Amino acid sequence: MATLKGQTIAASYQDLVKRADTYSQTGTNIEIMNDSAVVQPTGLYLESGATTDNVGIGVADPDATLEILDTTTQLKLSYDATNYATFNIAADGLLTITTVDPDGAEADIILAPDGNVGIGTAAPNTLLHLSTTGGTQLRLTAAADNYAYLEFGDTGDEDIGRVQYSNIDNHMAFHTNASEAMRIDSSGNVGIGASTLPWQSGWTDLRLGGNTHITSITATQANSAFYLVHNAQKDTDSSFEYISTDEATSYSQGDGRHIFAYAGSGEATTDITFINSFTLDNDGDVKVLVGDLIFGTAGKGICLGVTSNTDANTLDDYEEGTWTAIIQDASSNTLSFSTNTCGYIKVGKLVFISGRLVCDNLDGASSAVSITNLPFATKATDDGTSAISIGYLSGMGIEADTTVVIRPSSNSNLASFWVWDGSDSDNVTGLTASEFSANGQVQFGGTYQSAA
Repeated sequence: MATLKGQTIAASYQDLVKRADTYSQTGTNIEIMNDSAVVQPTGLYLESGATTDNVGIGVADPDATLEILDTTTQLKLSYDATNYATFNIAADGLLTITTVDPDGAEADIILAPDGNVGIGTAAPNTLLHLSTTGGTQLRLTAAADNYAYLEFGDTGDEDIGRVQYSNIDNHMAFHTNASEAMRIDSSGNVGIGASTLPWQSGWTDLRLGGNTHITSITATQANSAFYLVHNAQKDTDSSFEYISTDEATSYSQGDGRHIFAYAGSGEATTDITFINSFTLDNDGDVKVLVGDLIFGTAGKGICLGVTSNTDANTLDDYEEGTWTAIIQDASSNTLSFSTNTCGYIKVGKLVFISGRLVCDNLDGASSAVSITNLPFATKATDDGTSAISIGYLSGMGIEADTTVVIRPSSNSNLASFWVWDGSDSDNVTGLTASEFSANGQVQFGGTYQSAA
């Protein structure tokens, strides 16, 4: 026995009757007559015309080769009673394809009227919407000698962007604007703007452009290290090598130390010998190992004894050099010297000067004399000046019990020679050119404060 539309059909049914539809319906209604000669309706219609042979199930006027009309499941495909798939069109035009296995597991694929496809969701809001109650996975599988990839684009360029995995050497590449922009190789090394380079095993590398690398020991461990290098490749033999024929630089961090190093120009692919130039040690000490410490902006310096930048604690200048003293009288007559050797050291605003002078001609000078060209102008107030000591005098026309000193004037480059009379402390006069004498010698040294 068999059934059709819920009606029992004899295994040896007598007839299959086609007759014209008596209710003014288009086409031909197919009915079944059972063994008792009772005609049973099937709901199956065959539309025969000049151009179509459409079949309808549940619909009298099918407008497609096969049309099924029902408000529940319209189509079921079965392997057996427990392995099957159903197709259902809802009132809103949503197509649901449901697959079922013997364990009762079900999965739905949804095709919405707007073209969106949902897998695991009945309300897809994008062209393809995947959803599960746990982790969601999308898998692309390609041949072992080929690529698996996703492409992105627009109407002008359909593959201008791409995410691509190579099964050939197991690298992942990211393309933008139709060109490779980033690559992750099989070792986990990353190249941005350039492909990765062969690298020492056990290290992970990030290549930025052609010549810059950030690299570190891969494992989590004590005594690890991190490097930021330019024009240097940590080759598979563990040495750093030049990438291009040029200089190379390195910044590294390890064991709590920061190290800045450099290397002169070398040939590409040859080993690099870095020279450490500056370190910040794990005890907080800063060391300049090669070269000088230079402030690029005038007026900047080192703040001593404070935790913030204050002018009073800023050491912002150091200078040392030589100068030639000019000694003149009040009428600007200049003395001549066979020996005129003077030097200075300036630390901050404190200036130390020293020198040796041997006169050989007064050149018409007669009145009190002064040094007119101190290497730095003095402070504007008197607290910035002090007496410059004279350690040696010879050949001068002065009394034996007198004292000669050099005293800078405020806010100027002038320092005058003064004579103290040993028998009268109130008797202070300027040292004249004649007292200096044409063969006078003097050695001096002392400090004063400069204006800046």
